[in-house]
Amino acid sequence: MPSINILAIDGGGMMGVIPARILSYLDGSVTNSSLKTMPKSLASIPDIFGYVAGTSTGALLAVGLTVPPLSASQPLTGDGALDLYQNNASSIFPGNVSLFDVVTSSVTAFGNTSVICNESTKNKPQATGLASVIASNYGAPSWAGCYYLIDGIVNEWLPSSVGGGVVYNSLEGLKTPALNNSSSFVCLSDTNTTLIIPSFNGNLGGQSVSTTAFPPVLTQIDDQSVPWGPVIITNDTTVLNNAMGTNASAQNISVFQACLMTSACPMVLPPVPYDLQFGSMQSDPSGCNYFLDGGVWANNPTQAALLYVKQQNEIRNQNGEEPLTINCIVSIGCGMSSEPSGLDYATVEKMGGGITGIGGSGWLNYNGINALDATIASGASLLTSTEMGADFPNNYFRLDPVLPSGTAAPFWSNQSSTLANWVSAADSLVETWVGANNADSTWNQMITQLQKCMSS
Repeated sequence: MPSINILAIDGGGMMGVIPARILSYLDGSVTNSSLKTMPKSLASIPDIFGYVAGTSTGALLAVGLTVPPLSASQPLTGDGALDLYQNNASSIFPGNVSLFDVVTSSVTAFGNTSVICNESTKNKPQATGLASVIASNYGAPSWAGCYYLIDGIVNEWLPSSVGGGVVYNSLEGLKTPALNNSSSFVCLSDTNTTLIIPSFNGNLGGQSVSTTAFPPVLTQIDDQSVPWGPVIITNDTTVLNNAMGTNASAQNISVFQACLMTSACPMVLPPVPYDLQFGSMQSDPSGCNYFLDGGVWANNPTQAALLYVKQQNEIRNQNGEEPLTINCIVSIGCGMSSEPSGLDYATVEKMGGGITGIGGSGWLNYNGINALDATIASGASLLTSTEMGADFPNNYFRLDPVLPSGTAAPFWSNQSSTLANWVSAADSLVETWVGANNADSTWNQMITQLQKCMSS
């Protein structure tokens, strides 16, 4: 029977530096490590794992570690992925946005792309935002339409083609290009690694909730409504829409579109239309499938990966093929907040507060922790880990560091000190797993299990 290794990477915004750092130890690319005993490493991520699942920031990592960018022949290493986050933190999440800003704003905190053009930049446009970071590394379809928010100049969204990169300059008006004007772009199909990327169709006006045994694997993203609820994007997903032109043929889904579709975190990034035509550019609002962050149902994408494998095994059985068997699952989280213990109820009771508690203490700000977000995200991930540990007692490995007290920060933080704290937490976890670096250490048990599939 064919045996596979599965890598699953959680969502978590800029906290993606944590799994990136951990994976740099696994593939041997780590730099600037303070560990006294370096752990054993294996090979590149595509050589270790045949199946890689990623949600939101985890999808950006899944793609980065398995799909070569436009300017390279090889995917990023773990350390290269870490550099991508650290070098683009202020572009992915520009500015200093507080939790209060996110919760009370009437618009999403961060656009898909933006151009900052103000006094500090001497009116020189600077392309920023998640979409522009993805497009600059992996390209974008020329038909894609995103919006640039002009900070300090106009309070409106300006339509632009990401492929062409329209920007606004207060002295010259609209001007192009801001981004790479190349029509080339990278697709999920440009890797031999099977990618599993959760998203969520938020179109309540679409068909009824799916009653099938598995979340629908998207074979094609078009103007035909798919069931409201969980969806999975893979290497085989294609796209077809009117923005592509008359009589256009279906295209393999781009890295650009897939990463946006899984990263549209409510209140932080806007939902992503099926045809990437945002706002007033959307000519089909009534029949528009739009997609939200996959974290709303699979922030830990391990179960999504298993559901996909089960579905594939049903197909393999119908075709008379042997089923896939799972040799090893490595699941990596983006860190859990350490909540204080021993508090009196008068303090804990404040967690019952709502938005009015932002300035003081409540569900949204409890001892520096967004307790609501931590409870939803961590609770679901812990349940998944418990279930996986029971189902795969000897071949499931979960790496998710508990963040030291006092290091709490929003997942969109772009502060270098915060990123450094998160990287340090990853180092501490790896150091604990390595221990005395003998065969019985948890890290070496994981390495041994992974090698069983690599050598078969």
